[in-house]
Amino acid sequence: MHAVVIADDLTGANVVGAHLVSEGWRARVVTLAGQAVGPGIEDALVLNVHSRLLSGAQAYTRVRETIARLGDLGGRLLVKRVDSTARGNLGGEIDAAMDASRRRLCWAVFADPVNGKQTIDGRLLIDSVPVDRMPIAHDRASPLRTAAVGELIGAQSRRRLVPVPLRVLRSGRREALSYVRDIGDGSAILVCDCATVDDLGMLADVAVDLGEPVLAADPGPFTAQLAVRLSPAGRPPVFLACGSIQATILGQLDEIRNDPGVRLFELAPGAAGDPAFRATLDRWAEAVTTPPLPAVIGVYSSFDRVPQGAEGDRVIEDLAAVVAVVLDRLPRAPAGLVLAGGQTAAAVCAAIGITEVTVVGSILPYTIASIVGGGRWSGLPVVTKGGLIGDHTALVRSIDYVRTCWTCLL
Repeated sequence: MHAVVIADDLTGANVVGAHLVSEGWRARVVTLAGQAVGPGIEDALVLNVHSRLLSGAQAYTRVRETIARLGDLGGRLLVKRVDSTARGNLGGEIDAAMDASRRRLCWAVFADPVNGKQTIDGRLLIDSVPVDRMPIAHDRASPLRTAAVGELIGAQSRRRLVPVPLRVLRSGRREALSYVRDIGDGSAILVCDCATVDDLGMLADVAVDLGEPVLAADPGPFTAQLAVRLSPAGRPPVFLACGSIQATILGQLDEIRNDPGVRLFELAPGAAGDPAFRATLDRWAEAVTTPPLPAVIGVYSSFDRVPQGAEGDRVIEDLAAVVAVVLDRLPRAPAGLVLAGGQTAAAVCAAIGITEVTVVGSILPYTIASIVGGGRWSGLPVVTKGGLIGDHTALVRSIDYVRTCWTCLL
């Protein structure tokens, strides 16, 4: 998990999820937080705590307890999604996020320049009009008495508020970083001016340069800029496992073997019992799981030497174990799996804990597309292909399907 987002309503949760997806992250939105949430294939977990209309004390408790239940799921980025018009329990929820996560600073960035929302001299403007002069200010559930973001936060927060004015941002990256570092020890909420997309980018640069886990309070655009800089290793690879001993696979592997974006590991019969094998596997696994990642990572057995019977079964089991080791080392979930050979598919699923899939349809005859239905890999695309099936393009077409599927699932 690379990021956790806590939103006060469902539409806001979806908005910030869409911002992350626009930067190539997988985002899972939990429509109403409260149940136990485990890790999945997503890069970001977005939880709606439905706290917009609660009292300040209730909102504080709900946000703090939600983050506490997540334990160590959160990665480098924690986001307290705030309303783009500054409604809701701003200060209380920011305090709750800081208390639960023990993060020293919160970057409060309410601007959305693309949609005409700016913060200048600490005031939130929409198309150059202060937000407290717009009809939204008279919202009966959450009225706005001022456009001053610091005052709105400070009405509930017990934290020190530190302005980050435009003149600081536009003085240069080094100078802006120095300004933040000079704030000193102790927790603080940074109330940030921002008028342009470039300002957003500068704020994100400084937040990352600071070298601390980031806590952001924003409607989504600042989170998107942070996502660019905290990218989970770019586009994920397709993971290929070929344990079929049928010669048909050889020609299909030859179609991808020389592609520079493909990295293959050959597992010879009995290799897993060799004391030197683990060191060889470790070196290869480190190479293929260190960014930039290859487009395809593949493990296959030595087709001309795989024996039949019990020894052949052991080769398939060893191959599945290799798949599990490398998947665990990837910095993010793969785009999907392509599993060639029925015995291989069953062994890999058992090794990585896939117990059910939902069938989507056929890519080719006897080449079936599915989606994992539960557990750690819930939502992961999986293609299973019979060992004797397809012409020389069958693996290429299966890999291309998974790539397309990953893009559609974003």
